[in-house]
Amino acid sequence: MWKAAVRQGAAARCLATALLLGCALPVLAAQPAVTVAAAPAATPRLADGHPDLNGNWIGPTGSGTTLAYPRGAAPEGSINAGMMSPEVAARALKLMQETGKGQAAASFGPDANPPAWKSEALRQKAAQLWQDGSRTDAVVLCGQPGVPRVGGPSKIVQAANELVFLYADPSGMVWRIIPTDGRAFRTHLDPSFYGDAVGHWEGDTLVVETRNFNDETWFGEYGYFHGERMRVIERLTRRGNTLAWQATVEDPDVLSAPWVKPPVEMHLTDRQLEEPDHCVASPVDAGHHEERVP
Repeated sequence: MWKAAVRQGAAARCLATALLLGCALPVLAAQPAVTVAAAPAATPRLADGHPDLNGNWIGPTGSGTTLAYPRGAAPEGSINAGMMSPEVAARALKLMQETGKGQAAASFGPDANPPAWKSEALRQKAAQLWQDGSRTDAVVLCGQPGVPRVGGPSKIVQAANELVFLYADPSGMVWRIIPTDGRAFRTHLDPSFYGDAVGHWEGDTLVVETRNFNDETWFGEYGYFHGERMRVIERLTRRGNTLAWQATVEDPDVLSAPWVKPPVEMHLTDRQLEEPDHCVASPVDAGHHEERVP
């Protein structure tokens, strides 16, 4: 189910390793160590002067699930280890042992950046949705993640008056069209998973505002539900061969303040976008692929 996401995560780790190894220069014993800072790559621009966002981008982004759910007593070691490295799976097992038999635990620990819910009842609803994620999380069931959970675009095609965002998500290929010609939001569309987006430039940053969502997705992995009045603002800034993607969520129905998702750094790659493996929801534990941790 998660092979495409695993491949992307592995590629990101390989990129980080390559960058690290590239800095490990041999130094002769008889010579003093000399540190040479590489010149940052220039940011390419299109004829209209805006940064060129065209290309394939890879980084720690995209939909996934933080849920690790034991089928029996946690010490037995049966957990949902999809998308987890052995180290992360071991940590998830420890968290489940602390949580108790049959209780879900976050594979990466509690969210350090929770939303400001308008009431305690809404916070408890989100917590319960997450606890029941094997039945309530659309991503676990091969459904659409929506925005901003789908993450930063895996590929961008940029023209003078619009951009196309492409994603290779475990739920399938996703596309979004972002007009930048000053048009208003459309008024005749039904609410949808990815809403209606318009973009504009603020200096060298592309700002994308999206509205008109349905309420069938989460804006974050921890059961972060929303209403149809949710508004998402994404900011994309290219510097050299890196792209910073950041999202802010506003929802007057459930949030008392905007939820700001920390920025993610993506890197330009020559690896072409690949169609993700077909996602099949397993009848076992409503889609969780389970592995055993030694």
